[in-house]
Amino acid sequence: METFVLALAGGAILYIVGELLHIGRRQALHGSVMLGLLVGFFLAYGTELYIQVAAGGELGEEGIVYASPKQPPSVANGKRIFERNCAPCHGMAGDGYEPEARKRRIHPRDFTDRQWAVGETDAD
Repeated sequence: METFVLALAGGAILYIVGELLHIGRRQALHGSVMLGLLVGFFLAYGTELYIQVAAGGELGEEGIVYASPKQPPSVANGKRIFERNCAPCHGMAGDGYEPEARKRRIHPRDFTDRQWAVGETDAD
């Protein structure tokens, strides 16, 4: 769904850029339109980079921004967090079949089903 919505937004942006270029040619302002598009692109890109860096992220491989953990990754710490926050509903096995889960209107996600995580990276 996310990809579809982003594709719709991309199509709308392409339509607007096309209209701007058409108006620029018709009114002999082609250079001004191109300059405005270029400045707008770099402002948007720069704003995105600023927000990611200000939020404590850093650029990793392939331009992906990763948030730096406050402490080094730890299996023991992750287990503690999972037991406290996730296991009551998802269960220690992560399959979503715990007594607490049966009380809920929506069944908790089954983390053992790898189909839901297809395409996700460790950072996700």
